[in-house]
Amino acid sequence: MIIPIGHERDTVRRLPWVTFGIMIACAAMLILSDSGVLDAGDEGRSAEFAADYYFEHPYLQLDPRFENLLVQAFPHHTAEPFLEAIRSAYPPPEDAGALAGEQNELDRLTAKAMIELNGDGYRRFGLVPGDRSTIGWITHMFMHAGFLHLLGNLLILYLAGPFLEDVWGRPLFLAFYIAAGLFAALSFLIVEPDSMVPLVGASGAIAGVMGAFMIRYWNTRIRFFYIFGIVFRGTFDAPAWTMLPLWFAEQLAMAMVAETGGGGVAYWAHVGGFVFGAGFAALIAKNGIEKKYLDRWIAEKTETAVVSNPIVEQALQVRESGDLAGAYRMLEDRVRTGPASKDASLALWSMAGELGRTREAAPVLLALVEMELRGGETELAVSHWQELLEQAPGLTVRNELLVRIGQALLAAGNRDAGLAALRRALLAGGSG
Repeated sequence: MIIPIGHERDTVRRLPWVTFGIMIACAAMLILSDSGVLDAGDEGRSAEFAADYYFEHPYLQLDPRFENLLVQAFPHHTAEPFLEAIRSAYPPPEDAGALAGEQNELDRLTAKAMIELNGDGYRRFGLVPGDRSTIGWITHMFMHAGFLHLLGNLLILYLAGPFLEDVWGRPLFLAFYIAAGLFAALSFLIVEPDSMVPLVGASGAIAGVMGAFMIRYWNTRIRFFYIFGIVFRGTFDAPAWTMLPLWFAEQLAMAMVAETGGGGVAYWAHVGGFVFGAGFAALIAKNGIEKKYLDRWIAEKTETAVVSNPIVEQALQVRESGDLAGAYRMLEDRVRTGPASKDASLALWSMAGELGRTREAAPVLLALVEMELRGGETELAVSHWQELLEQAPGLTVRNELLVRIGQALLAAGNRDAGLAALRRALLAGGSG
C-alpha cells in the first residue's frame, strides 16, 4: 500500500474556502446518509420479495430496470446461465388467466421495490446510469459509500486542492471541480449506460484535481508512506510527473479488465476525471491564462496563508523583541529539521544578512532556488540566485543544478549570467 502524505509545498496565499467547503459538504452528506436523514422511507425487503417471486416464476416479463439491477447482483457472466436454468425448471402455466395474475403480482412487487430503492439516499442523490436524475449529476460528487471512502478522497483533495485554488482563484477552481466531476460521470455512463448501481463519491472530480496538479506542479516532490506486509514500511519522495501518471495507468488498466461495475470502483470515472483535469491545466498553461489574468486578480484579493508557520511567526516576534540571534537559531532549527518552507528559508536568509552570516545560510537559499525551479517559479529562482552570487560567490553547487540555473537565466534574457553558470558547470567536469 502506498499513500501520499504531503509534498514540498506547504503554503498558499489565502484560505482555500472552496476546498474546505467541498470537504465539509462531503462529510455532511455521509453523516446524513448513514443516519437515514436522506432516506425517503423505512428500509424494507421489497426488492428481495420481488426477486424471490421472479425466481419462482422466471417465465414472466420483468421490469427492465429491476432486471438490470438483479443481473448486476450476480458474479460476472453468471446471471444468464442461472436464469436459463430456472426457466427450464419452471414452465409457464397453461391457463392464460393464471399467467396474467402472476404477471400482475410481479409488476406490483417490482414497482414497490423500485419505489423503495429510489427512496434510498444513495439512489436519490447518487447518479444511477440506468435511471439517472438531474440532481444526481451534482449531488453524487458529495456522496460516499463509507468513512474510508470519504477519508481517502478528502486526503487527496486536501493535498492538491488548496494549491490549485491558490493559483487559479476560487471561482475558477470551483467551476473546474464541478466540470471534472461531470466529465468523470459522463465517462462512466458511456461505459455503463444501463447500470442500476448508483455512482457516488468525489473520486472522479478529485481525479481531475490530480490530473491538473500533475500538469501545474509537475516537478513537485510528493512524499509517500508505504507498507508491504508487516516488516516493510517507510516513506519516500518522488516528483508528481512520475507517480501521478503511474496512478492513472493503474486506473486505466483496472478499468479495461474490471468486471461490470468495477467491483464497486468506478475506474472509468477516475480515468475520465484525470484526463479532463490534465487537459484543463494544460490549456491554462498553454494560453498563459494564469500569468495574463489570474495572478494580478488573485494578488489583489490575497488575505492570508492557509498553512500557518508558527515557528516563523514566533521567530519574527523574538526578532522584534531584540533577540536577533535567538530568532536566527529558531529558524535555523526549523529549516534543518522540518519540511521545506519558503517562508522559513527567506526569513532565515534575511536575518543572516543582518547578522553577517550569509555565507553560512547560503545553502538554505540555494535549496530554495532549486525548489523554485522545480515549481516553475523561474523569476524568483533567478532573483535569489543573483543574491547568492553577490553574497556567497564561492558556494558549492551541483552541476545538474548549475545547468538548470543557466537555462533559467538564458530563458529570462540574462545571457551573460546564464553562460557563466553553464561554463562553471562545464569546468567542474562531473565532480558534482
